[in-house]
Amino acid sequence: MKDKDGKEIKAGELFSRWKEGVNKVTPLQQTQVSIYGYLFIFAGVIAGIIYAISGAFWWLAVILTGGLIVNLVGFLGILQRLALLKKQEEYIKQLSQQSNNQQFKKYIA
Repeated sequence: MKDKDGKEIKAGELFSRWKEGVNKVTPLQQTQVSIYGYLFIFAGVIAGIIYAISGAFWWLAVILTGGLIVNLVGFLGILQRLALLKKQEEYIKQLSQQSNNQQFKKYIA
């Protein structure tokens, strides 16, 4: 395999770079990706429910409906987590700006 620069890399180096990249993913990014994952799950479960009802597999529709409810609750939890992480990020930005302003005032005085 080759990297972005066209340099040949071995499997061990590839996995170490991949691990390094994965460790840099923030909780906010993880949460945003999870939301897209849930959307695919919902599409599959709803398609399965429609198929089960149209094919007279009522028992499968019941099971999939239960799974849909569980996934909806998980999705609501992810949305709450996303809102919390966005608030935290905004708070950190505000603190950073206040800190920078205070340091700037020290240099002026």
